[in-house]
Amino acid sequence: MEKIKIIKANLRDFNYFYSIRNQKSSVKNSKFGKIYKKFEYKNWFKQSLKKKDNKYYLAKEEKKLVGYIRFNKNLFYYKISIAIDETFQNKGYGKKIFLLCQKKIGKNKLLISEVKNNNKKSINFFESLGFIKIQKNKNWSLYGKFSEDNSNSINYEKFINQIENKRKANNVNWMNLLKLCFRNSPLETKKIFNEINKKDKEITNLSKKLIN
Repeated sequence: MEKIKIIKANLRDFNYFYSIRNQKSSVKNSKFGKIYKKFEYKNWFKQSLKKKDNKYYLAKEEKKLVGYIRFNKNLFYYKISIAIDETFQNKGYGKKIFLLCQKKIGKNKLLISEVKNNNKKSINFFESLGFIKIQKNKNWSLYGKFSEDNSNSINYEKFINQIENKRKANNVNWMNLLKLCFRNSPLETKKIFNEINKKDKEITNLSKKLIN
C-alpha cells in the first residue's frame, strides 16, 4: 500500500461517487439495497454537498482513486458512509482512510454508522476502529464512537478501570466501618477511616488525570 492522499470532494466528483455507490458490494450492504437512478442520486448528492457541515472525501493512491468516505451531519452527530472500490477491497484501505479522515472532523465528535446485522465484515471493521454497538433492531445495528483527540495520549480506559477498582476497595472499607460502628469499636473505626481517606486521595488524583 502506497501513501494515501485525502481529497475534499466536490460536485465534479459525482460520477465516481455514483459508480462506487452502485457497485455490487455497496448495494448489497446499503440500508435499502437498491441501485439508485443517476438523476435521483445526483439531486441528493448536490443538495447534500451544499450543507457546510457535511464532509465528503476521496482517497487516492498515486493516480488511482481508492474509495470515498462521507460524514453527514445530523443534529449532534456525524453519520458515516465509507465505500472502497472493489479492486482495492480486503487490503486495509478502509481503516487507513477512516483514520486519516477522522482527523479532519475534529476531536470529540460523535460518529455513527448503521450496519446490517448479517454484515460481519463491516461489524468487524467498525469494532476494530473502536466503535461500540449502541442500538440494535431486527435488521440493523447502530455503532458509535467519538472522534479521537490525537493530541492527548492519556489512556482514559486505563484510569477509569483503576478508579473502578479503587471504588470497589473503598466500598468494602465502608461496609467494614458500618459493621464496626454497630459494634461500638471507636479505635478500630478510626483505623478504617484512615484507610478510606487514603483511597479517596488516590481516586481524586486519578480523576484529575481525566479532566486536566
